[in-house]
Amino acid sequence: DIFVIQIDALKQKLKQLIEENADANASIADLNASIFSLNQKMIVLNDDLAARDSALEEANASNEKNLAKIAFLLEQVSAKEARYDELLRDLNVTKNRIKNLTGIRVKVISELKDKLGGSIAIDPNSGALKLSSSVLFDKGKAELKEEVKDELRTTLEKYFDVLLNDPEISKNIDQIMIEGFTDSDGSYLYNLELSQRRAYAVMDFINSYNKDARLQKLLVASGRSYNELIMRDGAEDKDASRRIEIKFSISNKDAINEIEKFLELKSDRAF
Repeated sequence: DIFVIQIDALKQKLKQLIEENADANASIADLNASIFSLNQKMIVLNDDLAARDSALEEANASNEKNLAKIAFLLEQVSAKEARYDELLRDLNVTKNRIKNLTGIRVKVISELKDKLGGSIAIDPNSGALKLSSSVLFDKGKAELKEEVKDELRTTLEKYFDVLLNDPEISKNIDQIMIEGFTDSDGSYLYNLELSQRRAYAVMDFINSYNKDARLQKLLVASGRSYNELIMRDGAEDKDASRRIEIKFSISNKDAINEIEKFLELKSDRAF
C-alpha cells in the first residue's frame, strides 16, 4: 500500500511537472514570437535607416553639384562684370578720341574767324566761306568779273592760309570743296550746268595764281543747281541762294586708323 501511495504521489508530481513544462513552453513560444516581432521591426528600422542614409548621400551629392554650379555661375558673373567694366572704359576712351576729331573743326573755324574778321561770313557750324554769285558773276554767266578778282584772291589766300599753314590743321584736311548754287529760276539741269561752270571758274582762278601742290591736290569743284536753297521766313531768298561756297572736310586719318584698329581689337575680344 505504501508503494501505491508513493506511485500516486509521483504521478501527481509528474503531472504537475508536465503542466509546469507546458506553461514554460507557452512562455517560450510567446517570447519567441516577441523576439520575431522585434526582429521584423529591426529589419524595417534598418531598411529605413539605410534609405535615410542613401537619401542623405544623394542630397549631399546634389548639394555639392549645386554648389559647384553656383560657384561656376558666380565666376562667370564676375568675369562678365569685369568685361563690362573694361568695355565701358574702352567706350569712354573711344568717345574721347572721336571728340578730339570734332575739336579740330572747332579750331579751324575759330582761326578762320580770327583771320578773316567780321567782313567775311563764315558758317559757324561748318566753317564754309560763302560768296555771293551776284558779286562774282553777271546774271546767267560763269566768267568771274575782273573787278572782284583782287578782293577774291585776298579773301581766299587768308582762308587757305589757315587750312594749309597750321601743321595740326593741314594734316587733318581731307578736301577743299568749291560748290556752286543757284536759285530756283529755270530748270534743274540748266542751273546744274551753270553752278558747275561757276564752281570750275573759281577753281581755275585759284589755280591761275596759286601753285601750291598741296592745295591743288585738295581742291575739288562741283555744281549743286538749286539744291539747298536759302529760305527766309518760309520764302526763298534768291539772292542768298545764288552763291559759291568754299568748304573743307576733316579727316584725322591717324586718329581714325587708331580707332579702327582699337575697335577691331575689341571686336576680336568680345564675348
